[in-house]
Amino acid sequence: MMADYNIYKRAIRKLCAEYDEYVLLPGLSEHIKISEQNQGLAKGVSATHEVRFEGSDTVDVFSLPSSDVAVLPVHNITLESMSKLFADRILDEHAETMRDHGVVELSVTVSSGPGQTAQYGAVL
Repeated sequence: MMADYNIYKRAIRKLCAEYDEYVLLPGLSEHIKISEQNQGLAKGVSATHEVRFEGSDTVDVFSLPSSDVAVLPVHNITLESMSKLFADRILDEHAETMRDHGVVELSVTVSSGPGQTAQYGAVL
């Protein structure tokens, strides 16, 4: 290890905290439409996110409090897409410092439980 690992641990904890306790929605999905409903709300009424799933025979619409939703720049909420998102965000913020310390590769593993993991690797 040629860099202060605590810097990256803090970055990961910050990312996890951003998504903890939220309904994660894939903002780039072509299968669902997400819109924020906040126009003309009475004082004290919370905004909502409307999520539309349009299948071949059905249309399902869900309304979720906006304060409970995180819309992510991914096509699907999978372990694979989450590991890539985390890696991309870490690199956006820390790639220059990592290169300065001789780090040549970043690997991020996301797990949803025992045996359920996905890994994304990036070369700096």
